[in-house]
Amino acid sequence: MPSGDWTRRGVLAAGGACVAGALAGCSRTEFRESSSHRSTVDLGGTDVSTHEYEVLFARAETDSQFVFPDEDAAEKYSANGGADSAYARLNSTFFVLDDAAADTLRIETAAADLRSFVAATDFESESIVVEQRSIGDCYYRELTGVEARDDDFRFHLCRWLKEPTTRCEADKRVMEAIVIRVARPYRDRPSSSGSSESMVCRSADSDAAHAGNRSATEGDSR
Repeated sequence: MPSGDWTRRGVLAAGGACVAGALAGCSRTEFRESSSHRSTVDLGGTDVSTHEYEVLFARAETDSQFVFPDEDAAEKYSANGGADSAYARLNSTFFVLDDAAADTLRIETAAADLRSFVAATDFESESIVVEQRSIGDCYYRELTGVEARDDDFRFHLCRWLKEPTTRCEADKRVMEAIVIRVARPYRDRPSSSGSSESMVCRSADSDAAHAGNRSATEGDSR
């Protein structure tokens, strides 16, 4: 089950969290570490993590992708129609597997915390996976499990509704980057990858975990 405790590396990487993002619209960053313990979510389902992981969530004020493998990918995204294009859907997930790939990342917003998180990765024993997907401004996601197998990578998400005291716009959608650091090195991108998302987060200790984790990891820049 994901822990609410920050790791030493997570605390160091979070030092600049939302400094740049506050200007660009970063509304939340989150560092959490998990082992392969099982977490029960949604209607009694179970997500099983095969490896330890940490995750960073960052979002922009617009519904457009803002993290790209390199400059060329960013240009192709714009040239092919942006967020609503087939190109965007096919390239919403990518892997960062070595320092060279980390150096070529193009990050257009919330740069300080994202770059720090990626820079803290030891690619001899870890990999970075980036996925970008739209979300309603009044919701935020939880990562409930990661499965990093030989030639297959999958992760599982659910959603929380923000507290009534948290400012948000009900009819607004924003882009969220989910950056996962998994304790498994990949030499090449797995040939199979995917994710699932429950519209509601539910667990045996959801009330306590929800309140504790969010107070430790959530910051609203608006």
